[in-house]
Amino acid sequence: METFITTLIQLVSLIKLILIISPLLFFLNCSPEDSVLQDNNEVQTYLPIQSLYTTSSLIAENNLYGNGQEGINEEHYLITSNDTWIRLMHQLNTVNDVTSTFTETNIDFNEFQVIAVFDEIQNSGGHRVNMELLWNEDNISVRVIKTGPEGNATSVITQPFQIIKIPTSNLPIVFDHVHTTRL
Repeated sequence: METFITTLIQLVSLIKLILIISPLLFFLNCSPEDSVLQDNNEVQTYLPIQSLYTTSSLIAENNLYGNGQEGINEEHYLITSNDTWIRLMHQLNTVNDVTSTFTETNIDFNEFQVIAVFDEIQNSGGHRVNMELLWNEDNISVRVIKTGPEGNATSVITQPFQIIKIPTSNLPIVFDHVHTTRL
């Protein structure tokens, strides 16, 4: 019986040692890239100065079809308050129920800010607007990329837009070069 108790004590000590060492080995062998998960609506952006990842979430990427009746010009918006966000959503819904396709409409503006980019009104379909975020120690640079159809396109008046959500930051947001490419 004494041998059994000694063996049991040694086994418990060994289990404790394994439980202490295993997490340490796990954390030493993982890089930030290994531990970051994202879904289809998220884009990862590396913050080199702070050495961490942040994720921007796609809220909407679509077109307005009201031929300018929504009253939104080619513009870039930084939205930091719920009141401004609600006013923009109402304006988007002037002609069609655009916000019903948004991935989310309730934003916690203590935690996040919203960036919305609207292209000019287009005379055909097949146009898109996309944003690329570049973070550095001085600012958050938003590169707006516009794409359009090559060849024949649908005969419909559209106004492409993209809306994303990013974590709140004290860094200024700078809209950089607008690139136009063809699909």
